[in-house]
Amino acid sequence: MKASEEFIDLSTNTFNTTFLSRLSPFKTIRFMDWGSTNGNKLTKWEDRKLPTHRTYSGSKGVPYEMMIQLANKIQKDVWVCVPHLADSNFVVEMAKLFKNNLNPNLKLYLEYSNEVWNWQFEQAQYNNLNRPLNINYGRAYGEKSKQLFKIWQSVYGAEMNRVVRVVGLQGGYNYLNEQIMSQLADNDWDMASLSYYFGLDHSASGNPVLNASSTGEDVNRNARNLFFGTGNWWNNVKQDYRTIKMFGKAISSYEGGPHYTDFQTHPYQHAMYDAQYLQSMYRMYDDVLDSIRAMGNQLAMSFTLSGVQESVYGSWGHLPDIYMNPPYKTTAPKYQAVLDNSCLTFNDLYHGQPLEFYAPNVVAKPGDTVCLEVKVKDFINITSGQLTMSFDTSVMKYLSIKPGNILGVSTGTFGTVPSLVNRGKITMAYDAPAGSLPDGITTYDGAIFCRICFKVNNYVAQGKFSPIAFDGSLTNIFFENKGGKVDFKNTDGKVLIDSKLSVNENLIFEVQLKDKNNAELSWLNLYAKNAFGFVVEKSNDGVNFTAISFVEANKTNSNIYNFIDSNLRNGQYYYKIKMILQDQSYNYTEVKSINVYQDNEIVIIPNPVLNEFSVQIENKLQPFEICNQLGQVVKSGEFIPSVINVSDLISGFYYLKINGSTTKFIKVD
Repeated sequence: MKASEEFIDLSTNTFNTTFLSRLSPFKTIRFMDWGSTNGNKLTKWEDRKLPTHRTYSGSKGVPYEMMIQLANKIQKDVWVCVPHLADSNFVVEMAKLFKNNLNPNLKLYLEYSNEVWNWQFEQAQYNNLNRPLNINYGRAYGEKSKQLFKIWQSVYGAEMNRVVRVVGLQGGYNYLNEQIMSQLADNDWDMASLSYYFGLDHSASGNPVLNASSTGEDVNRNARNLFFGTGNWWNNVKQDYRTIKMFGKAISSYEGGPHYTDFQTHPYQHAMYDAQYLQSMYRMYDDVLDSIRAMGNQLAMSFTLSGVQESVYGSWGHLPDIYMNPPYKTTAPKYQAVLDNSCLTFNDLYHGQPLEFYAPNVVAKPGDTVCLEVKVKDFINITSGQLTMSFDTSVMKYLSIKPGNILGVSTGTFGTVPSLVNRGKITMAYDAPAGSLPDGITTYDGAIFCRICFKVNNYVAQGKFSPIAFDGSLTNIFFENKGGKVDFKNTDGKVLIDSKLSVNENLIFEVQLKDKNNAELSWLNLYAKNAFGFVVEKSNDGVNFTAISFVEANKTNSNIYNFIDSNLRNGQYYYKIKMILQDQSYNYTEVKSINVYQDNEIVIIPNPVLNEFSVQIENKLQPFEICNQLGQVVKSGEFIPSVINVSDLISGFYYLKINGSTTKFIKVD
């Protein structure tokens, strides 16, 4: 406790306000450590710790009532781990307590103990020693989870939709995880959860090999190469994700973050500590979260909120100290990484209510400069903090942010703007003005706080738009609808591209099928003098294009160009031509497509499939079946309709079978 907090009334302010502030950006709190889950000896409900106990430390953990009180106060979903030795009455009473006292609008994630497959924990040993002889320890854990869920079901009854039944998995151990999940019936559980820790290769095979001369950057590079390398572990984790999807279950991560320790002291120990504070740690963490999000992970928990960084037992804390203030990008990059990936706005409760940003609607053309003026409603109440801005980098790029001034006094300073991350998100530190404000002035309604400028990319397709989203811990700011070369309309918050010149009308482009499986592309450039060259781009879905060839502009008077994309497999293909001018600006033709299929062969269009697809085959008056990877028939018909709807199928690989022929397709969400 800080000296300034000595006289706070704890009867009405149970929780430290800074602690609440640091939790505010996140949707869910996992109480595994608060409940002293690992090695917990509790069996009887009457032996648990109560809120009136003199201390909440020790092997019995924090009272469940305090977990509920915290969640209700800041409106967070809870994740609870039931002690592995708890008897049936304990489980019933625990379920009653949460059902009757947790805000019914909050979710509860329910898990049997923690990492029951991890042999360093007592619960794993207990599970193995007390299992039926006819099932292995993986299935025994699945069975214990099932029995726990059934008891909570009996207590919650019709309100069981408030509870998410979670089964923990050991990432990368495919067979074990399949055994665990196979022990539960489809309606026995809801979510599979595996960690996303990224660690180090301490061996002589590490890349780079770590030694006494290694730096923090070397350590983070070693971790990146290990996590994203070509080794079997990451591929096995991907297989776990695919298997979970085949079971039709949601995916989450119960824990995650940097796991650099192997609980040994190394010559490069201080480099491991230094790595926690580097920008490469932020980038690594951000990329890891991106990767699991792309694979369908819905909820990624981080371990833990705060804690010492310089420990041989692990640098687990995302904040070295909860009293640490922004900019977190430089002082606590792990915390900033999870902030930037959180689904909630940063809410600095310690300084007051969160800032609400209002961005205008902008109609702009390629090449325009878009300037947003942020105005001050009540300057006196603005505090130091951070400002985070998100936008679509494929539409525009960030130029600058500059402070305004009020009656000759600067409105403050902004920290160095970091490089854009791949999702177009910038975080800036803000410090209130150091100089004194003019005497007699208390508010400055309508004064300019800062100006933020963007440049719209030289080519952006008509109708495309970029949301402009803001969040932060400043207070009392709103946006004024002004800008350069743009027409601000309202406050919906996006940049909309509206230009008939988005598609190059001076570039005539055609695609035709040649010799059944070759695409012949032809284009005519009506204004050849300014052309530097042409990039041929190809797509399988009409959205994501890849460059497949570069054609240099003719030095002669010929304006006609040709390109053959040969030996195409069955399917639908999309093409467009990118014309690069001498000044390196560029624009595109419209998109053209062709269908390639051989007689009596099955062609699925499109593939991958979002909601529906069509089948190109000569004879459609024949039955069909769609099977999943387990060989189960998930859809069938007596004849092939013009469109087959698969919106009800989960993402994954499927097989379309028609008259002995089989074609694979991918279902995506």
